[in-house]
Amino acid sequence: MTTDLVFCGRDAELAMLAECWQRAADVDNPQPQLVVLPAEPGVGKTRLALEFLARQVAAQPGDNAYWPADARLADGRLRLNIPAEECRFDRPIPFLWWGIAAQAEGGDSVALHDRFLAPHLVAMSMRARMAGTGLSLAKIWGAAGADALASALQVDSVLSIGGAFLESVKLLHGEMGRGATQALAGDTLVKNRVDALLADLEQVLNPAARLGYARVPAIILIDDAQFAAADAGLLRFIERLTHAAMTQRWPVMILMTHWHTEWTLDAERGGRSVATLVHHARYGGSDEPGPISGTPGGYLNSENYREIRLAKLDDLDPALGAALPGLPVEQRRALLDAVDGNPRFLEQVIAYLRGEPRLFDDFDPARALTEEGLAEALSRSQRVHEVVLARLTSPQVAPEVREALALASVQGMRVVREVVEAAGQALLGHDLSEPLLRGQNPFSVMAFEADSKVGQFTERLFLQAAGQLRRNIKGLHDEEAVKAALMPGLRQAIASETLESARAGSIASAVALHLYGDLSDPEQRSIVVLAAAVRLLALEEPTEICEVLDRLREAIEAAGDAGAMRQLLLAVPHRAMTFAARQALMMDRMSDCSLFTDLMVLDDIEETSIDGDMAGRAASWLMTRGHLRERVGEWESAHSDMSRAMPLFLQAIDQTGSLEAVNGVGLLLRRRVQGAAQQGNFDRVTADIDGLLSFYKTLVDRGILAADQGRRGAGATYDLYGHVLRQSGRGIEADAAFAVTEDITRTLAASGSLEDRRNLAALLNTKADGLLIKKNIDAARASSHESIQIMRGLIATAPRVEWVRDLAYSLTMRARVEQAAGSDGLAEMQEALNLLQQVQARWDTDTSRADVASGLRNVVQAATLFAIRENDAGEAALGGHSGALAFGLFRRATGALIPYIDEEISNKAVEILYTSALQALMLAPHVNPPPGDGEMRPLLSDGFVVAVALLRRGYPTASASVAEAGEECAKFYGDDAAKARFAEVRAVARDRENMDSN
Repeated sequence: MTTDLVFCGRDAELAMLAECWQRAADVDNPQPQLVVLPAEPGVGKTRLALEFLARQVAAQPGDNAYWPADARLADGRLRLNIPAEECRFDRPIPFLWWGIAAQAEGGDSVALHDRFLAPHLVAMSMRARMAGTGLSLAKIWGAAGADALASALQVDSVLSIGGAFLESVKLLHGEMGRGATQALAGDTLVKNRVDALLADLEQVLNPAARLGYARVPAIILIDDAQFAAADAGLLRFIERLTHAAMTQRWPVMILMTHWHTEWTLDAERGGRSVATLVHHARYGGSDEPGPISGTPGGYLNSENYREIRLAKLDDLDPALGAALPGLPVEQRRALLDAVDGNPRFLEQVIAYLRGEPRLFDDFDPARALTEEGLAEALSRSQRVHEVVLARLTSPQVAPEVREALALASVQGMRVVREVVEAAGQALLGHDLSEPLLRGQNPFSVMAFEADSKVGQFTERLFLQAAGQLRRNIKGLHDEEAVKAALMPGLRQAIASETLESARAGSIASAVALHLYGDLSDPEQRSIVVLAAAVRLLALEEPTEICEVLDRLREAIEAAGDAGAMRQLLLAVPHRAMTFAARQALMMDRMSDCSLFTDLMVLDDIEETSIDGDMAGRAASWLMTRGHLRERVGEWESAHSDMSRAMPLFLQAIDQTGSLEAVNGVGLLLRRRVQGAAQQGNFDRVTADIDGLLSFYKTLVDRGILAADQGRRGAGATYDLYGHVLRQSGRGIEADAAFAVTEDITRTLAASGSLEDRRNLAALLNTKADGLLIKKNIDAARASSHESIQIMRGLIATAPRVEWVRDLAYSLTMRARVEQAAGSDGLAEMQEALNLLQQVQARWDTDTSRADVASGLRNVVQAATLFAIRENDAGEAALGGHSGALAFGLFRRATGALIPYIDEEISNKAVEILYTSALQALMLAPHVNPPPGDGEMRPLLSDGFVVAVALLRRGYPTASASVAEAGEECAKFYGDDAAKARFAEVRAVARDRENMDSN
C-alpha cells in the first residue's frame, strides 16, 4: 500500500498489540495469540500492523540488527515483507515477520508470498543447529563463505516449499545451478505447498519439535483476509496454521486484517470464509470438524484470541500538517472534515494536491491553498475514487503512462508486463512496457518484482481507477477489441515452458480464464484449453483443481468432433496436458482422464511416421491410458497400452536421449518383472532382470545416463530382484541379489547423496528382515542399528516427512529384532508411533492413518510383552518377600498398558492390567517406606481407570476386586474423594455381578 502520512494516534491499539505480543513472544512459555483487526476500508488496519512491526524493528540493538532500520517504506510504499537482500543474515534473528496479502481474484496467495519467508526460515533453522553444536553462525559465515556454509549445513535440504526453496538457495549460493533444481524436483517433502509450508513452520516454531525448535518468536500477518474466501489454499493454510499454533503453543502472534461489515456478515452466514473458521475455532466442539480442513473446534478463547476494532481516527491533523505544512488551521480543518477520519482518503487527497501546484499560493505546495484551490480540493474530496482518478489524469502523468496503466487493468491486480507490451503495439502502435514500469516511480501505482516480468497494482483503488480511465482513452474503450489484442501476448506467456517464465505463465493463464468465456469462438476456446491445462500445474487445492478441470473439459467438448478436439490438445505443452490427465486420475475423474487419453492416443501410431520427440509423447499417453484402464479393471487393454508404449519409449531414447523415456522404460520393465513373478515364471523374471541391467549399462555406454545414474538403476533392479525372489521363497538367491544391491548403494551413499543414504537405510531394514528369518539376531540388530543411525542423521539435517516415516519403519524393525531376542521392543515401538503421529499431523492421508493404526497395534503388543515380564517379576518378588520391589514392578506393568486401555488389547493384556493394578493397590499400604503423595495419586488414579475399564469390558468381579482394594488404599491414605469414587464403582460392579448370576 502507498502512504503519504506520518503515523498518528492508535496508542491504545498499539498497547493491546504489544500486550498480545509479549504473551506470544515468551519462547520458554509461549502463549500464542490470534488478533483480528476488523474495520472499514481505509481506516488504517494494515498501517497499524506495519507500524507495530516498525517499532519491533526499532527495538533491535543498533550494532547487531538483523532487520533493516527502515522496515516499512520503499519508494513511498508500505511493504508487507522486507526483502531478504536488506537483512543481515550474519546477525541473530530476533523475531520472524512474514506477511500474506489475500488476493481478491483468488488463488496463489501463499505461492505469491512464501519466497519472502524462506530465507528467514533458513536463518532460524541454522540458528537452531548452531545452538545444538555450540558454533557461531556469524563466525562460520564470515570464515567459510556462502558456498562452504551451505555445504557444511546442507542448507539445500533445510526447506521444502517449492519456489521459496529456490529463493533460499539463491540467497546462500548466489545463484541456482541445474543440479540443485534437479535435486529439488526429485526430493519433494509433501504433496503441496501449504502442507510443506506448515511443516517448515512447525519445524522451527513448535517447542515440542525435538529437532529444530529455533526459540525465535514470530508475527504472521494475513492482510485483507476477507478476500481469502476466493483462495481455497489460503483458507486451508489459515485454519491449519491457527490450530497448530494454538494447540502446540508456538511462540507466534497471528494478525489478521478484515473488513468490518464482511466480518460480521460472514460469521453469521457460515460457508467458506475466514470469519467462519474463526467462529468454529471459538465456539465449535472438539469433536466437530472445521469448515475448511476438518480441524477440531473450541481451541480459541479469551486467553489466545482478541478482536481490536478500529474506529475512524479522531485527529488526523498531525499527519496532514506534516504532509502539507503551509496549510493554515482552517484549511486543514475543512479538508479533515471532508475525509471524515479516513486515513486512506486523506492520503489520496494529499497526493492529488501535491500533483497540482496551481492550487497553492505562488504555485508552491509548501504554502497555503488559494481560495479557488481549497474549493477545488473540497469538491474533489467527495469520493476517494474521484480523487484517485484525478491523480491519474493529472498533467503530471504522461499520456503513455495512463495508457499503460489502463491497458494493464484488464488483467486485474496482477499484471504480466509482456502482455501489456504486445497489446499496446496492436492497439496503439507503440510500446507500453517502459511506461508501465514508470507507474512505479514517482506515482507508486504499480510495483514490479526484481525481474520485472510480473507486477501488481499497489492499491485496489488504483486498479478500479485505471479501469475507469480505460473507457475514456481512444483505442482502449472497445472491450472486445482489447480482449482480442491481449490474446497473443497471453498465449505466448502461457505457453512458455522456461523455468523463469513459469510464474508469469501461471498468472497469465488465470487472467485468460477470467477474460475469455465464449466457447463458440474458436480463438477463445483454444486459449481457454491452453490456459486451463497450464493453470493446473500451479494448483494444489482439490476444489480449484476440479473447477479448472471442468473448464478444460467444457472447452474441449465445445469443439464438437474428435479431430477438432485433438487439435486443441496438440497446441498445449505436453507436460501440462499429461499433468492434467494425472490430476484427473488423482481426483478420481475417470471420464476426464479417459477423454484426454483417448484423444491423444492414436490407434495407428506404429504405422505413423513420427520423430523421437513425438514418440516419447505418444508413449507417455499410452502409459497414462494403461494406468487408467488398470484403475477401472480393464487389464487386457491396460497390458496392450503398456506394450505399445515400450517401443515408442525406446525410439525416443534412441533419437533424443529423453530421460522421461528412460524412466518410462524402467517402469515398464519393472512391471513386467513383477507380473512374471506373480505368474511363477522365473525364467521370464531372470530374463527381464538381465534386460533391465543391460538397458542401464547401454545407456551409460552411450552417454545418455551418467555413471552414477546407471549404477542407481542397476541397484534398484537388483533390489527388485531380491524382493521377488524372497517372496517366492528363494532365500539364498534373494540374499545374493540384496548383497549386490548393498554394494552398489553403499558406493553411491559414500558420495554424500542424501537420497542414496536413505536408500541404504531402507536396504538395511530389508537385510535385517532376512537375517531375522535365519535367526541371526546379532547381525539383524547391527543392520537395524545402522539403518536407524542413517535416518537420524538425515533428520538432523532436515526433518522431512518421508524421512521421519522411514525412521519410524527402521525403529519398528529394531523392535522386531529385540522381540525375537526375547525383549519387548517397547521403547522403539513407542518412538515409532510418536513419529508416525507427527507424520499424520503434517500429511493426513489414508496411508499415514493406516501407519498410525499399525503403529498403535505394535505398541500395544510391545506394551503387553513388557507388562507380562514386569508382572511375572513382581509375582516372583512377592514369593521372595520383597514387597517394595514387587510394588514397583506391578506399577510399571500397570503404567505400560494404561495409555492403551481404550484400544483393542488382548485378553492377556486385560488379565495383566487386573492383576498388576490389584497387587499394587493391595501392597501400597504395607511397603516400607510407604509411597508418598506424588506416587499415591497416580496409583489411585490408575487403579480407578482399570476398575472402570474392567467393568466396561464385562468383568464385574475383577472390577469389584480392584475397586475394593482401591477403596482400602484410599482409606489408608485419607483420600476421601478417591475412596468415594472406588465405592461407587464397586457398588455398580456388584450389581452387575448379581444381574449376571441371575
